[in-house]
Amino acid sequence: MRPKTILCFDFGGTSTKAALKFDNQYILKKLPNQEEPNVLINKVLCDFKSYNIDKIIITGSKTEGIDFNKISIDTIKLDELEAVANIVRFLNIDKGLVVNIGTGTSFTLYDKGKHYHISGTGLGGGTFLGLSQRLLNTTDLETIKELACCGDITKVNVNVSEICNKDIGWLSKDITASNFGKLQGEKEDVACGIHSLVAESITAMIKGITYNTHVNSIILCGGLIENSLVRQLISRNLEIFDLQHKFLDNPRFGTCLGAITLFQLLSA
Repeated sequence: MRPKTILCFDFGGTSTKAALKFDNQYILKKLPNQEEPNVLINKVLCDFKSYNIDKIIITGSKTEGIDFNKISIDTIKLDELEAVANIVRFLNIDKGLVVNIGTGTSFTLYDKGKHYHISGTGLGGGTFLGLSQRLLNTTDLETIKELACCGDITKVNVNVSEICNKDIGWLSKDITASNFGKLQGEKEDVACGIHSLVAESITAMIKGITYNTHVNSIILCGGLIENSLVRQLISRNLEIFDLQHKFLDNPRFGTCLGAITLFQLLSA
């Protein structure tokens, strides 16, 4: 019998996420990474004890410490990248590129039942937080965004107009030519520069990956996508590249949603 109530855990590099699916509804829960995985699993099972969970799915990059024999409910482990790719199927799309901006960033293609890990980069949420800690002395995401919204990107980045007084090909004069190319600016400007560095670099990689392909659906997810300024910068640059894209609702839980979709396809 196909399980009706499924609980998925995504043990990521910086945080753990849980998603419970029942009656085509989802309950999403962000969890601390400080606790031992089996303790965390038991706590969530206790919180959800009234839902009669049939199946547990485990995925993510930090699953090696889990003792499956200590989990009281039937449990399966799914490959993280395959789970991420199946976000495309969660959205009822046949083919698409998933850009998952977690601690780092992965680029995974789903195409009619098959998944391909195209590439990845160390640039991501970990970069964002690491630079913010070093340069701004904070890792509070809301504080970093508020600082950036008051910043002036021209104080830290060099744009095309400062190198050439005309557009270069499709590059307009206000496009970044060098991230952090200037050794000046206040902390607000630096915060703006950190947003720019991560968002613009990832969008440039998306352009390279999708160049001369037939990938029309680009889905962006991961915890950093919850930052509205990051979304604005990504959208601006993808529009310059004339690339259609979508930000996943509840982007932090994309891997969980993809894993549940994958499991349901496997057990259909």
